[in-house]
Amino acid sequence: MERLNMMMKSIFLTILVSSLFVSFASARVEVHPTFFVAEEYNDNIYLSENDQQDDWITTIEPGIDVRIDSRWIDLSLDYSFRYDYYLKNDDLTDFDFAGGQRANLGTTFFEGRPFTLSVLAIISRETLDEREASSVTNELINKSTVYDYTVNPQYRFRLGGQSSLVFGYIYERTDHEDSRGDDSQGHSGRVSLIRELSTNTQISANYTYKMNISDDEEDYNEQSYTLGLNQQLGPRTEISLEGGFSTIAYVDIDDDDGESLTWSTDISYRLSAPITLSLMFSQDFDNSATDGLTKSRDASFRINYSKDSFGAGLEAYLDQTDYLRSAREDESYGGRFNLSFPLYSNLSTDLDAEYEVSDFIGAIDKNVDQYSVGASLHYNIRRFLTSLSYEHRVYDSDINTQDYTENTVTLSASVRF
Repeated sequence: MERLNMMMKSIFLTILVSSLFVSFASARVEVHPTFFVAEEYNDNIYLSENDQQDDWITTIEPGIDVRIDSRWIDLSLDYSFRYDYYLKNDDLTDFDFAGGQRANLGTTFFEGRPFTLSVLAIISRETLDEREASSVTNELINKSTVYDYTVNPQYRFRLGGQSSLVFGYIYERTDHEDSRGDDSQGHSGRVSLIRELSTNTQISANYTYKMNISDDEEDYNEQSYTLGLNQQLGPRTEISLEGGFSTIAYVDIDDDDGESLTWSTDISYRLSAPITLSLMFSQDFDNSATDGLTKSRDASFRINYSKDSFGAGLEAYLDQTDYLRSAREDESYGGRFNLSFPLYSNLSTDLDAEYEVSDFIGAIDKNVDQYSVGASLHYNIRRFLTSLSYEHRVYDSDINTQDYTENTVTLSASVRF
């Protein structure tokens, strides 16, 4: 409840401050109540290999959508409360106000001015441990409600010409409703020297010092030195690069520090009007949900096609994670495909497929092949949307007791007033 009060106070305080600015400046304000209801049939609610239990799950989710746009503030808030009723398993039906919340708040004060203040608050349902069985559609198994909160004030000092010096502070906090999750908070100071070489080219030199305080008593300090480049190569190509070196120093643990090269690369190329190619590479330190600090390497290549109401996407990806405080390594690779197109008038359809291979090395080695296929129909009239969807998921592990299949059928309706 303390986490809930903190998050809600932050949200309401931001809205209050926003309202004060709006009252003194012309602004565009939109407030829209929303309502979502769904009936789902799931043939394996516990993701079990044997003794599968099915159930009918009724979901009711009222919410609100707020948008504020003025000279002083840009705010967007999507907030809702989700209540699930299980027909056959009444013990799973629980009015959990903290766990039922979903929110996405993004706020920027004084955008375009020397001093800016950004606030981000997210309440979501996330997977706790990637090694364990989980499902996108399943809200019960290996999931926790997570509260993420970030405050980022920064000041830009003009040095003359096209150069500037940016000083920033970042406060981050993550809280898990489930006690298995590692709660943490971070305090970061960042200094960036930025120079605009042209209207299409920007370079930067950056230094960041972060103090991370964790409930698992593995507090650490991180220092990062990076160089960055943002480049627009004509109307078709965009490049964003940042690379450097980071060091990790634990506060209460001797002889267990870490260091690594870090980088992030995003390249986007518009092959033609409807086709865009995207390439991403990254390596950095990050906090896991349950097992402390990690060094993660991610790569993906995606092709998007979008023309009129027809859309398609194909992605290949690779994720590698080394856990610094335990003898554990995770590696996953696979592909995703999605296709959407209109059928008739207000009726459209989506088709989705995903295949992934995962190797988990640690106290217990494990290999997993999993795939899912799904289809949905959508009927949209003005502010009312109704959908019928089906998904089939297979989880095949070399630890046979953890295998499962899951089928879900969902009929849902949503309205935005």
